[in-house]
Amino acid sequence: MFKFTTVQDQQKILVPLNRDTEKLYYGQRLLIDVHVLTEPRAWKISKVNRLSPNGVIRLTCAEDVFDEHNDYLETETDDLGRTQVIGMWADYWKDNYEPTSPPEDDPTWLRSNITCSGIRPFLKVGGGYKTLTVNFIKDDEEVKPLPGEWHYFIGEEDVSTLIVEKPTNQDNQIKIKFTGDESYIGQILTVTHVTDKTKSIIEMPIESI
Repeated sequence: MFKFTTVQDQQKILVPLNRDTEKLYYGQRLLIDVHVLTEPRAWKISKVNRLSPNGVIRLTCAEDVFDEHNDYLETETDDLGRTQVIGMWADYWKDNYEPTSPPEDDPTWLRSNITCSGIRPFLKVGGGYKTLTVNFIKDDEEVKPLPGEWHYFIGEEDVSTLIVEKPTNQDNQIKIKFTGDESYIGQILTVTHVTDKTKSIIEMPIESI
C-alpha cells in the first residue's frame, strides 16, 4: 500500500509498517517513480512518523536529484528489443568503492546486507554502542560470513578516528559508538562493509543524546 499527497516539492507517503519499512530513516534517499523514461525521480526522507495507531508509517519526502554515479537502475530487454526498468536503488554505488556486479547468467551470486540493533539505525553523540551485523546470502539462503573491512564516512570525510569499535563473539558482527562532538548532530554516518566479493552499506543519522 502506497499513498501519495503533494505539498509543493514534497510528497507525503503512507506505507505499511513491517520488518522492511521499519528500517526507513531520516535522510535516506529513495528512487520512486511510476513510468521511468530516462531516469527516475529521487526523494530524500525528511520526516518519519510511526505514531499512527493503524499500522502505517507516514513519510514526508523532499524531491532530490537522480545521481547517475551513485544510483543504479536494473534493466532487462524483452524479445522485441524493448528495455524496461525492473529495479531501482538509490546510493547503490556510493562512497567510491568498486562493487562486484552479478554476472547475468549466475543465479548463485553472493550478496551481503548490514542490519543494526534496535528499531532503526542511528548513533547518538555521547551515546552507547550499536551492534552492526553483516549477513551473506547465496541462493536465497544465509551462508558463512566472509572476512572484510569496516569503513566510516560522513559525506566525503573519513571519520574512522571518531568511531570506537568493539568486537563481539560473532565473526560477522561489530559494536560501534560515535565519539564526535555536537557539531555532527543531524549528519549521516555511512558505514560500509567490504570483502573481495561483496559490498554493503548502511546509513546512520547522528542524533543528540
